[in-house]
This record gives sequence, structure tokens and C-alpha cells, in this order.
Amino acid sequence: MDIYIILLLFMIGFFVGLIIWIVRVYRLYKKGKRKSFAIQVAILAVIVIIVTWELQIFPLSKNFYIQDRTTELTGQ
Repeated sequence: MDIYIILLLFMIGFFVGLIIWIVRVYRLYKKGKRKSFAIQVAILAVIVIIVTWELQIFPLSKNFYIQDRTTELTGQ
């Protein structure tokens, strides 16, 4: 039971941090710091893609998992 509370707190902290980061990126854009903005957006995009891929929310990610699993089970 304790592990679920820790996991819940971690997820809440992750989402709060993500929201704060998005606000910072927006402020960089408004200040006109285009290079920093582009770097931050690229890093944020990579993190979002990795997380959504692992949670199988990203399109086709579940298909790749099923294909790998089928190959592992059947050997073909």
C-alpha cells in the first residue's frame, strides 16, 4: 500500500513539474529568446514522446509491442 502512495506522489510531482516547465517555456517565447525556446521545446517533445510511447498512448506503440511479443512467442 505504501508503494502506491509513493507512486501517486511521484506522479503528482512529475505533472506539477511538467506544468511549471511549460510555463517557463512560454515565458521564454514571450521574452523573445528563440534559441533557448527551441532547445527547451525539443527536450520537452522528446520526453513527452518517450513517456507516451512507454504508456502505449502514442499511436502504433502498442502495435510494435504486440509484434515483438508475437515474435518472441512464436519464434517467427
